[in-house]
Amino acid sequence: MVKVLVVDDSAVAREMITTILNTDSEIEVIGKAINGKEAIDFLDSNPERPDIITCDLQMPIMNGFDTIEHIMAYNPIPILIVTVLNKDDNFMKALKLGALDIIQKPAPNSWEDIPKIGIELIEKVKLLSRVNVVVHLDGKKKAVKKEKQKKTDIIEKKLFQPDWVVGIASSTGGPTTLLRLFKMLPKTFPAPILVVQHMSEGFFIKGLIEWFRNSIKLPIEQAKDGGVLKNGTIYISPIDVHLKLKGRTIILDDSPPVKNQKPSADILFNSLAEYHKKSSIGIVLTGIGDDGSDGIRKIKENRGLTIAQDEDTSTVFGMPKAAINTGCVDRVLPLEDIGHFLIEFLIDESNNSNS
Repeated sequence: MVKVLVVDDSAVAREMITTILNTDSEIEVIGKAINGKEAIDFLDSNPERPDIITCDLQMPIMNGFDTIEHIMAYNPIPILIVTVLNKDDNFMKALKLGALDIIQKPAPNSWEDIPKIGIELIEKVKLLSRVNVVVHLDGKKKAVKKEKQKKTDIIEKKLFQPDWVVGIASSTGGPTTLLRLFKMLPKTFPAPILVVQHMSEGFFIKGLIEWFRNSIKLPIEQAKDGGVLKNGTIYISPIDVHLKLKGRTIILDDSPPVKNQKPSADILFNSLAEYHKKSSIGIVLTGIGDDGSDGIRKIKENRGLTIAQDEDTSTVFGMPKAAINTGCVDRVLPLEDIGHFLIEFLIDESNNSNS
């Protein structure tokens, strides 16, 4: 039984969320709170611990951001943000503070939205409740800073093979995972990087890009139809179109979803395999489902490099596991090692090509 604490200042929203969750026999709402303070008091005083918390962002007395920060610092529990999505970039802040994912909240009196929203809500509550979260404190630094600087110094002295192209697939847990990966890469990274990140309906890629832009060295932008790839630039797929390549030209494709995903990592990876063959690198990170697994097979068939994130560092091991199960993944690596491996691999390739 998945035990849930629902945190929302709206009585209507609390009732809607509770009604949705109660339709599943494997979920039990064990508590409700109207703000973050009540939620923390519940956790401190109630012997029954929830497996997951659904939490709004805008609440009186103690808002969602402060709630996430406190809970993840002192009593880590998986947190799913359920809120009205708009262009507010603060959703990126919620993920940075330790929330696992964000989905659309039912609008007041819009009970007809419950079937659609309910499927996603129930699925994510069940899945994220199994995530082993850890203490999440801002300012906590990794002990790899010096080593990263050494590798950056080496890279800046090298010339690189110009035609490598990197494709990345991620879903649940992806935004924070991508940020951690991109922070490892130096400003002289030798290849373009194309990203398919599955986002809930109503979420805005521009907010994600702005969050990343303030924290990483590489230029990053939303992919545009007809754009030409530049080495060392990150391209994020827009929502509701497929991202693929024709040579080094970006194509945005409005064809139907693949495996219920649009954008589809399989479509991106297939295009890398077709046009870049052994110079293509496909990476599957944390996420629900099996998007990317067919494309990984294509990249492998065309002698490209394939990488999957390991289970221990994945928020959700669904997509990496599906890729690994194809038997076509060259490396299964912890997240921290993926960035280092990419750097070392490209240095080695550069040395080989110049020898």
